[in-house]
Formats: sequence, structure tokens, C-alpha cells
Amino acid sequence: MPSLYIIFHAVYCANISFLILIALLSGLVWSYLSAYLIPTKTRFIHTYNFVLLFIFTLAIVFYTMLDRSNNVYTLHLTPFHSFRDALQNRELYRSMFMNCLLFYPFGLFFGCLLMKHPLPGLAALLGLAILLSGGIEVWQYLAHAGDADIDDVLCNVFGALVGYGVAVAGIPLLPRLKALAAKLQPFFKRIFHSQ
Repeated sequence: MPSLYIIFHAVYCANISFLILIALLSGLVWSYLSAYLIPTKTRFIHTYNFVLLFIFTLAIVFYTMLDRSNNVYTLHLTPFHSFRDALQNRELYRSMFMNCLLFYPFGLFFGCLLMKHPLPGLAALLGLAILLSGGIEVWQYLAHAGDADIDDVLCNVFGALVGYGVAVAGIPLLPRLKALAAKLQPFFKRIFHSQ
């Protein structure tokens, strides 16, 4: 999958401020699309979110488990040691941010699936994110495919929580977004029907 490698490399090398902006805008765009489509296409939105959640979960598994070939394996069980180490090696900040960004879509799509039940959804998200991320770290250690680091789990779970927060924060905005969608609907109809 050369294109997947190119995408991951491009994201990893991108400016962090740009990536934060893209992540937040993607959440807002998805909230807008949800507001525009939910009244008439609820089943479609839920199916779409489930499919995207599944695809991103497979991408996470591929990127973190199947795309490893080194024989480096160490175990880091001291929480927040990466922050201390990053004082000497600033590149570790990028690595921590990428670990957060890796699970952001997982939280975003999971949150969109469970918009009507935010608190039980939060508990389920926490459990699944910890299991998935922890399982990846354990596998990397046992398979000699990378470092098993508690900070990676913490960053992954934090990224999932931010994605979930962006999705759930859109709930109070839905009436406003629906009104905006109704105002923009004639504009979009002109654009898409003129082609």
C-alpha cells in the first residue's frame, strides 16, 4: 500500500499547527454534514460513521502493528516520561502529537455514532481506546515490533477523547448548523445541479 505510506509520511512531516487546524475543521465539517443529513438520512449517517470507524481502526492496526519490521522492543511503564525526555529531544513532542492524532478520528466517528448517549458513549470510548491502544503496545512488545510505552497509550486515549469531544460538542450547535444548512441549501443546489 504505497499510497498509505505516502499519506502517513505527509501527515507526520506536516506543520503541527496546520494539523490541529485540519483536525478541528474536519470535526466541524462533519458536524455540519450531520446537521444537514440527520433529519432525513439518520440511517445513512450511522452506517457511514460505522464504516469510517471500522476503516480508521483497520488503518490504526495496519500502521501500528502490521507495518513494523524492526527488532527493537523496550518497555516504558513510567507515565509522562516522554514529556521529560522531550525537553532534550523536541522531536518527541511531534511523536506524542501524532499518537494523539492517530486516534482522533476513532473518537470523532465513535462520538458521531453515539451522539444521543454522550456519557455511556464516553465510557465505551474510554474502554475501547484503552483496549485497542494497550493491545497494540503489548503486541509490539511481544512481537519485538517496537516499544511498548504507557505514554503512547495515554496520548492515543487523549486523541480519542478530543475527537469524541469535538463530535459531542457539536450537539448544542446542531440547531444553529441546521439553520445554516437550510440557508446554504439553495447555494449548494445551484453548484451541484449546474454541472
